[in-house]
Amino acid sequence: MAKLIAIIVLLNVLAIFGAFNPPVYKQYDSRWSDIILGFGPDTIGHSGCLMTSVTSMAAGYGIKINGSIPDPIIMNEWLKENGGFVSGDLFVWDSVKPLGLVWQGFVFDPFTAINLMKQGYNVILNVLGGHHYVLALAPNEVGFDVMDPGYIKTSYTFQDVVRYSYYKYVGPTTNEEEEGSEEYYF
Repeated sequence: MAKLIAIIVLLNVLAIFGAFNPPVYKQYDSRWSDIILGFGPDTIGHSGCLMTSVTSMAAGYGIKINGSIPDPIIMNEWLKENGGFVSGDLFVWDSVKPLGLVWQGFVFDPFTAINLMKQGYNVILNVLGGHHYVLALAPNEVGFDVMDPGYIKTSYTFQDVVRYSYYKYVGPTTNEEEEGSEEYYF
């Protein structure tokens, strides 16, 4: 009975979502797959799933970098110039704040992630045992529809997800540093 109630609640939540329809970027696209991710040693094609997911999210909002909607090449260069990587190619979660994407943190429960999406947050799923990142587009009956930059997959189940990272789009910000800002890397 509890499962039935949870499914009914989930289906009601699904009806609330409008489609967030960002561009589909693949980290293995020949235009950028061999480019060094950040300061290396890995390439975008090998380890760029998180950066590519964030790029898709930014492009989905129409964010522009130097007058252009970002693709992974443009975002990689911007991140290199704006503190977006540490230890070579580890992504700094709050580095995209000047673009208006404010990183909020991690959650570990799918219903919290769904509620955050309902409130307008964007969620990035950590899947495949913690080795891959994808952009959640909307919840579905058994998990999430996604933009997967590394595989030809369009969804992951709740059981596939290790953790959820979430962002709030607030529009472009000033260069002023916000007190209490923390940096996390992956």
